[in-house]
Amino acid sequence: MSWLKVGGPAECLYIPYNLEDLSHFLSFLSPKININVFGRLSNVLIRDGGLSGVTILIPPNFLPINLLKGNQISAGAGILDKNLSYQAMCAELGGLEFLSSIPGSIGGAVAMNAGCYGKEIKDIILEGKFIDRKGKISVLTKNEIGFLYRGTKLSEGKILIEAIFQGQPSKKEKIRSLIEKINSGREISQPKGYATGGSTFKNPTE
Repeated sequence: MSWLKVGGPAECLYIPYNLEDLSHFLSFLSPKININVFGRLSNVLIRDGGLSGVTILIPPNFLPINLLKGNQISAGAGILDKNLSYQAMCAELGGLEFLSSIPGSIGGAVAMNAGCYGKEIKDIILEGKFIDRKGKISVLTKNEIGFLYRGTKLSEGKILIEAIFQGQPSKKEKIRSLIEKINSGREISQPKGYATGGSTFKNPTE
């Protein structure tokens, strides 16, 4: 199921139907059992020995995309990054174009502060909704999430279920043009038609 098609099996695989299903499952899961949470598995290298404990796979239909007031847009953790970018374009919301070239889901993008072409998740996110091992839901602001370069300061056990992003009013044609430019650049710099780990360098932080 992984993007790179490598690695061993999961000891136990669980795909939640919806938020209520996930909350119920976590509330009855022993804290002694290890959990691994994934979405698209596009930036993960699974070891040959597989994954112990319970592996939770957040599906694309877990929570939908919703347009909100103030040029904001929300997306469930399982939504593909490129799909959020496309829906934002249809709503004439700019600022999310870079997501179109990131082959993963929103949950992973937030967890690693994904970014490219000069923008990162921290530049557009307003808040995230999380669920813990006990099934309790909490909302954290961007500052509380504590974004780092390709990571966050989130404590273990917090699973993103939904995030709200700030868009900027823009014309659909302008957004489409920028998306095409971004994806053209990606096709030139990375192999097309192959599952890869993307760029393998670290941008300077200063």
